[in-house]
Amino acid sequence: MRPINHPQINLIVEVIHRFKSGESAYSLAKKYGFHRSVILRWAKRGIPKLLQTRVPLLTKVERAYLAGILDGEGTISIYRDTKTWGKRNRRIFPEISVASTNRDLIKLLIEKYRFKPRQKDVNKGKPNRRQLIRVSMRKLADVYEILVQIEPLLIIKKKHAKIVLEYINTRINKLLHGVKTKSYGQEEEEFLKKIRVLNIRGTNQPKTR
Repeated sequence: MRPINHPQINLIVEVIHRFKSGESAYSLAKKYGFHRSVILRWAKRGIPKLLQTRVPLLTKVERAYLAGILDGEGTISIYRDTKTWGKRNRRIFPEISVASTNRDLIKLLIEKYRFKPRQKDVNKGKPNRRQLIRVSMRKLADVYEILVQIEPLLIIKKKHAKIVLEYINTRINKLLHGVKTKSYGQEEEEFLKKIRVLNIRGTNQPKTR
């Protein structure tokens, strides 16, 4: 895995290098605006796995192909996990997903783009329909790496991608300032509302998770 190609993450990698070269965490935190504990912790443990990705850097053709698939058969959204951390602080996460009966496409999304299978035989109980398989990615770093590469090429889902990228940037900014990863507040709720309003305007999206 590698750290995501994000301006703030690239900067803190440089800051950690300077800290290890002898500069104080206090002076670096004051100069660059990061939380001192973040510099100390990340210098000791490395960049958190939450902000590392296995998604490859895509070629121009690969970016265009994936953008077309997501515009036509995909979903780009933000959801609330109803199963974790109690009713007062449920995880809010971004997700990119594709549902298709084309097994070659599903295989490509898994092997090349690092999607994960989520649901097989979505059409179970409907004998006249082909097996529909759903794949997705939910990890913050993976979703970011995909969207930051293909967002300029999206047409139908461009607004969705922009909202999700804004949400991820908000989460990254909080992490860099020492906010706990499992903490979700009003700011995250606002992004959830934005994506729901956009979906109501005419884009078909799954309603629950």
